[in-house]
Amino acid sequence: LVLTPIAVALGLAIGLTQWWDKGQVLQLGLIGLMAGCLVANALLVGETVAQLKDPRRFANHQLILESLQSFGLTYGYSDYWNSLNYTYLSNEALQIRALICDGGQLRAFNWWAQSQWYLPNPEHRPSFVLLTTGAEQAMLKPCKRETLLNQFGPARSLPIDNGSVRLAEVLIWDYDIAPRLAR
Repeated sequence: LVLTPIAVALGLAIGLTQWWDKGQVLQLGLIGLMAGCLVANALLVGETVAQLKDPRRFANHQLILESLQSFGLTYGYSDYWNSLNYTYLSNEALQIRALICDGGQLRAFNWWAQSQWYLPNPEHRPSFVLLTTGAEQAMLKPCKRETLLNQFGPARSLPIDNGSVRLAEVLIWDYDIAPRLAR
């Protein structure tokens, strides 16, 4: 968000030095384009900062965290973004590791991950998969709920709602599901 307009400004500055003597219309056009890019960037950055400061933004995250913790869940899996966010927001009281749907099965998503996170561990029980309804869940969407039940076995379901809006479903197994992850 910040680097793109800098690159555009540098490109326009280089263009200005190359074509400065080509005529006043081109000069004014390049200056106007550069000013427009800087104003658009300032508006985007301002909107992003306002969204980040909105306390309602994290209310649903907090509700999901509290639900997981109230059921005594500490080790589970989700998509890349949720795994990072919820592990961080819980100060690592929850350890949620990233998965990806590949060929109709869930497997470890090894981007910024340690392979030992996905090794079988009898202490990782119960284990769970967090399925949220947000756009960040795109990496897991191809693996439907039924696919997960076929891969890992029968599970308990914990729906997490905010009023009438479904935020997430947590599938919970009484055992460590790591041995059943696709390799």
